[in-house]
Amino acid sequence: MAQNKEEVIFRLCEYAVGLTDAHSFESWLYANNDIVESLLNQELFYELLETNYSNFAEQISARRLLSQYIKTEHSSLWGEKQNEAKQKLISLIEGGFKGVTLGDGITIHQAMMLDDRASDEECLKARELDTEKSWQEITDKTIEGFNQLTFLDNKGYCFYIPAYMKWWVKYCDEFPYSDTPEYVVYSLTSGVESGKCRIKNLSEQQKPPALSFIYFAAINDEYNSEKCISKLISLDVDLGKIKIE
Repeated sequence: MAQNKEEVIFRLCEYAVGLTDAHSFESWLYANNDIVESLLNQELFYELLETNYSNFAEQISARRLLSQYIKTEHSSLWGEKQNEAKQKLISLIEGGFKGVTLGDGITIHQAMMLDDRASDEECLKARELDTEKSWQEITDKTIEGFNQLTFLDNKGYCFYIPAYMKWWVKYCDEFPYSDTPEYVVYSLTSGVESGKCRIKNLSEQQKPPALSFIYFAAINDEYNSEKCISKLISLDVDLGKIKIE
């Protein structure tokens, strides 16, 4: 069905921010290429048309180029759709990690002490600094100040990782130079070649938000996009169907 200009820009924006999967967008693009061509500059149009949407690196590149265009030419719509993508991902994180508790897992201050090779006594003392009962209570200051995620055990990791993911999704446009996505993606995927990476140990409910976070970072983290792409490619998932939902 032919679409008007407003509908086309709307659909382009949804793809740019990650709300539409690559397979669906490719089919839509070919069905509406005449009106899309009339709305975009020639270079961007042919870039989209020639993209191999089965190639994850190419589809991310297309999203990023399109996002730059929409952000410049239709900033209000881009902001609206970017916020929608953020809220959907935050809801996915909150739902996936609902009810997760720390129990006797390693806390973030203990992880810092382990990184410093502190004594058992010092590690136990550090634990007293972490009083959160739920991961939603973890403060921005804690997230901004600690990156020792790889020193957490599985219980501690499942408790802290949703807070770190949610923080960056929420503030990515305000802190484009933050190292948080790099730390999170590395902690999730380190050891993927041996099958021992953290993301493999997450529950079936927790894996989708983790994968969507890496995908969101691939689109939005200019400085670590290539690393995110390579990590997602190394995971055995259908990257043509991945989207934020």
